[in-house]
Amino acid sequence: MRALFTISIFLSWAWVSYVSGQDTTSTEEIAVTEEVSTFKSRMSLTATQLADGSIELNALLRVKADESYQAVPDAKVVFLNVVPDGEERSLGEMATAINGKALLNVKTSALPADADGYFSFIARYDGNDKIKASESDLRIHPAKLVAEAVEEDSTYLIRLQATADSPDGPVPIAEATVSVYVKRMFSSLKVGEGATDAEGKVEIEFPNDLPGDQAANIMITAMIEESEEYGNLAVSMIKPWGYAVKFGEKKLPPALWSPTPPIWMVVTFFILMGTVWGNYMIIVYKLFRIRFKNSDALQHS
Repeated sequence: MRALFTISIFLSWAWVSYVSGQDTTSTEEIAVTEEVSTFKSRMSLTATQLADGSIELNALLRVKADESYQAVPDAKVVFLNVVPDGEERSLGEMATAINGKALLNVKTSALPADADGYFSFIARYDGNDKIKASESDLRIHPAKLVAEAVEEDSTYLIRLQATADSPDGPVPIAEATVSVYVKRMFSSLKVGEGATDAEGKVEIEFPNDLPGDQAANIMITAMIEESEEYGNLAVSMIKPWGYAVKFGEKKLPPALWSPTPPIWMVVTFFILMGTVWGNYMIIVYKLFRIRFKNSDALQHS
């Protein structure tokens, strides 16, 4: 009886220890799961001021996972304009693309500037159950980059001028680096660069050996990039400054894998394959002969 009681106590203690261990493990697993399932997001906002008087707001939403930042697609980003009295006015909502970017184009004529003449913007993501909320703000001074395309003695030139708004009228932006790009299939190709003078002007020579479309047209973009005060300034134009590239079907040379291969290729192919397989058959035949000869020798011995 005493032994049975001791065994009962031992089994009860073992069961309690097992249950306690199970509960502790479950609690730890739940805590780890909750910690991993909530990601910290990071929002960044940039602006590009275009020559037509509009501003393109570019928001990038990412989360930190596996020690690196990854884009968040299909997330709603709210763009806001902060008016001089501090009120936030909605400019619109956009969903992020597969690269985590959301773009919104706004007209500067509808934006109020503060006492210093700056525009203030906010890009905000409200978050969800797995991703925390984040936002980014930006303050830029109104400015503009304009361009003129000139042809002189078979030489292509792009004359640019950068100016900033002020109560007294446009003010030149001096010593700003202007880069000229050409749109290619997957990215932009940089083809020129220059710095503005005291009047905000610069002249950049354009190459004349670039491929265009069927009409020799090329999409050209000039930019002042990542300025702390103005953001990005950009102006684009299409000019027939390339050489025409014709797109059409081109007849490929005859090949064995084509629908109608040449007869000599087919004959040669079968001769080569017949030679290879013939050698295989001869080898197999000789191996069988050797085996049968060895069997006969063993039977007569």
